[in-house]
Amino acid sequence: DDIAAANGGDLIFSASVEAAAATTRRAVENAGDVERFSEAQVARALESVERDEIAGLADPKVSLGGNYGVQMYRNARFMAGVTPIVRRYLVVKRRIARVRRKVKHVDREGYYDERTAMWDDEHEKAAKDIRKLFNKMGGLYNKLAQDWATRDGLLPQAWVDELKDSFEAMPERPWSVMKKEILLSLKEEDVTPIAPTKQGLERYFARVDEDALAAASIGQVHLATTHGGDRVVVKAIYPEIRRFLMADLINARRAAQQITTLLRLPVKGTVDAIMDEQVESFPRELDLRIEARHLRKQRLYQRRHGLDIAIPVVLEELSTSAVLTQTFLPGVTMGALDKKDPAVRAKAVDATIAIAKAIGVTMFRERFFHSDPHPGNIMLLGEELKPGLIDFGQCTTLTKKQLRTICHVVLLLRTRSQTLIDQALRGSGFAFNTEDPELKMALLYYFFDSSTTGSGAVRPEAMEVLKDTIQHKPAEMPVLTDTPREMV
Repeated sequence: DDIAAANGGDLIFSASVEAAAATTRRAVENAGDVERFSEAQVARALESVERDEIAGLADPKVSLGGNYGVQMYRNARFMAGVTPIVRRYLVVKRRIARVRRKVKHVDREGYYDERTAMWDDEHEKAAKDIRKLFNKMGGLYNKLAQDWATRDGLLPQAWVDELKDSFEAMPERPWSVMKKEILLSLKEEDVTPIAPTKQGLERYFARVDEDALAAASIGQVHLATTHGGDRVVVKAIYPEIRRFLMADLINARRAAQQITTLLRLPVKGTVDAIMDEQVESFPRELDLRIEARHLRKQRLYQRRHGLDIAIPVVLEELSTSAVLTQTFLPGVTMGALDKKDPAVRAKAVDATIAIAKAIGVTMFRERFFHSDPHPGNIMLLGEELKPGLIDFGQCTTLTKKQLRTICHVVLLLRTRSQTLIDQALRGSGFAFNTEDPELKMALLYYFFDSSTTGSGAVRPEAMEVLKDTIQHKPAEMPVLTDTPREMV
């Protein structure tokens, strides 16, 4: 199966028949059985997962949000960090206004050069301060850093470039903190000890590496060894993330509103749609039982459609709402891969295309969408750099109406026809602050097509207008003022 392929051959297990040794074997064998399922068996298994999802609605809900004091504390820390950034931008705007009054009518080109330099310098300073603020705040802000790092065309390029390290460079929590949280979650949710005569975490694992394998936005993962001798990955949510979530979501919306107001960006509708999606989706990621069901679903869909993407196998017996134990996929993330070698780069491109295809197949044929395939979640396994995908916390099932909207947009963009696209968008839920059909095309292809230029349908000059205005003339930037929620 795909996990065996990632390891370069058959999986080897301990010969012990004790219950402790059988835990990983049973989970992987069950996953391996999926590779031999008939279509009828896949359908029945998916029905079972769907029943589990419905039953999961009755699961004890994870506690989100701290007391009023916690929220006030988070608000104060955030405002203390963001206020100086906002003030500096206001100062720059006033300086540019003074230069415009003095110079523009005398030396127009000199004015534009000076304005560009002033904005560039402030964007660079602000980018570093925003990154420091997000790192200091932690919690949801780490997730926002990853989201903003993909918002080329909506944010200054300096911000995007500075935040790209957020896919790999998250600060990890001390092992003493994470060990306590893992053990507490396993005990509170009545997980049966694998080795009941042992003490502490050894009741569940033979060994857990104290150094984190990776630190992410909402939690970190540690390599562990089961009592059966198999290497697994233990993903655990940071202890403070749930307490801070509600205050951080409020602050994130406030920050987005301040930025759009400060830079005079006419994107309130689009920003509201983005924030509404984050408010709905982020809390789901803090219940790892939901991620476990997403992984089961993905494996069944891959069997149904013949997709060869390695994904982890969940060990249900060692998992809770805050701890997810999975098989280990040995490899490197796309974000950490050294792509200087042309051969390595070519394999990485092939792997990315394979994963994009898999996500497209499950979205368009099953309405199931993995919405977080950033470079830290794409794995490249073995010498062949075979594709793997991890972190299924941010997945969603689209409604039929939502999928129809997405299909309409995709098919429309494939026409490469400016006239058809301009006519079809009327009354579609998209709104623009420009009537220029070419700029509308540029925006749509930039955000929603595999070719940002529409395979030549959009002139390079139009794309340059987009890039230049967000950096130097944000108030004049052509934007999507409203965007359908499903496209977000």
